[in-house]
Amino acid sequence: MTQTATGFGFALLFAPLLTLALAPAIAVQVTILVTLAISLAVLHRVGHGVRAAMIARFAAGGLIGLPVGIHAIAHAARSDVQIVVGVLVLAFAAALSSAEYAGRHAAPVERSMPRWADLAVGAIAGAMTAGLAMPGPALIIYLLFVRVDKETMRKSLLVVFVFFYGAALALHAGVIGIDDEVWRPSALYATVAIGGAFAGDRIAHRLDAVLLRRIALGALVLIGLSTLAAGLGS
Repeated sequence: MTQTATGFGFALLFAPLLTLALAPAIAVQVTILVTLAISLAVLHRVGHGVRAAMIARFAAGGLIGLPVGIHAIAHAARSDVQIVVGVLVLAFAAALSSAEYAGRHAAPVERSMPRWADLAVGAIAGAMTAGLAMPGPALIIYLLFVRVDKETMRKSLLVVFVFFYGAALALHAGVIGIDDEVWRPSALYATVAIGGAFAGDRIAHRLDAVLLRRIALGALVLIGLSTLAAGLGS
């Protein structure tokens, strides 16, 4: 419901909470499976309006970054992952707040970026997908900077997420392996999350979008601080 109603990712709220209870690789794999299931469930709503060329460059860059992320998560300690995730979530919350404030005081003129910038952001997002199950921060901050309109951004991100999470899942299965302790809870969480996504889609137009985004940002800050504190306290 949060993803549908507010526009930013389920993984940003879900992954940090899992790192508090599970081993890093398991937490990442569960998040990848659940987020991929959500993305596939709503993919049919994309239709037209995606940035195909930009998506292709993100994907090409992601192929470079994905192996970096899988190597990192395979050797990372839980406390290190918690610290990185906590800092990342807090930084994203700050960047998103800043971007929204700037957007209210600037003309929405889209910036032109070189192709290598798309590739670089894709590589960072790929590493963050395989290593943290969180490609969203790098992609969303970049698209906000470029000033892509929100509807195009949401549709394009959904397509990108399907690719990144699908590729990361295949990489995890081949390199680390995925056990039953990942598949069983993932199926349960995915069922609940997909139901929430469809419920959010039905009621989003009735809710105060500004209030929801503020609540979600507040939740991001609290989760980021809790995850960071857990990592530093280990």
